[in-house]
Amino acid sequence: MIPASLLQALFPNLVNPQNLPETEEKKPEKLPKKDVDAQIDSQNEQIPNGFETEIPSKEDVFEEVSGRLSHHMEPITYQVTTEEVRRRLFGPEKLNSSSMAQNLRRAKARAGGEILRRELEQKGVTLKLNQRQTEVFPNQMFALVEGEVLHMAKDMEELVDEQYNSDQIAQEVVDELEENDKLDFEGFETCMSSLSSVFSSVVPPLTGLVPKASENRKFNREMEIFSNVTHGFGIVSQPTWIRQMTQIGEKMEEIVKEEKKENENIKEE
Repeated sequence: MIPASLLQALFPNLVNPQNLPETEEKKPEKLPKKDVDAQIDSQNEQIPNGFETEIPSKEDVFEEVSGRLSHHMEPITYQVTTEEVRRRLFGPEKLNSSSMAQNLRRAKARAGGEILRRELEQKGVTLKLNQRQTEVFPNQMFALVEGEVLHMAKDMEELVDEQYNSDQIAQEVVDELEENDKLDFEGFETCMSSLSSVFSSVVPPLTGLVPKASENRKFNREMEIFSNVTHGFGIVSQPTWIRQMTQIGEKMEEIVKEEKKENENIKEE
């Protein structure tokens, strides 16, 4: 059977392809609480710590795509919501229908762009024909959907926590310093605490996360642009490095205090 969407693209005046019976609009189905909890647990495994998970409704999901980075593992699929598609089409990238279809892993097909535009229209998204696409600088993020980017950030967080030797780095920094007494550890801790607070105050819209905005609209907008061009990676990876830099500073303070105590004991002897 020929897909109805293809028939609609080829024959725009055909109101009801294949004379299919009209169906009543169904109300959104609510999943049982246990199923929702299971989805949240699964989603949390793919999202860095410190962010609140949000499960998109079936009506909000535009498409499910397979990940590009799971070649040597079992295939993983990620949900792409209509709002995520909207961000790609009308955000900084301004993808055209052809690029958007590629991002959704769709095979090249005749009238593929027209089919996608009609599917978007059914979701309330109007994409102009031959929309001029922004010249996007080449990067590997461009090909990834938000769900896979968040998953990659989660993997990075775990690797950093396990393998990033902040204690050794702290020791190296202390060894490079000539005058440890001039270090302002209290000021450093205050600065890192403020950075953490600022970064956590804004979570731009991303598939799978509950968004959050600060009172500073300009800052919200800048973070949203940064999120759009990195598909969320720039936002959700920030806490990982703030945490590591804080640990390095705390370890440096510990090392300096120990060295100072040792020097005092030597003088007393």
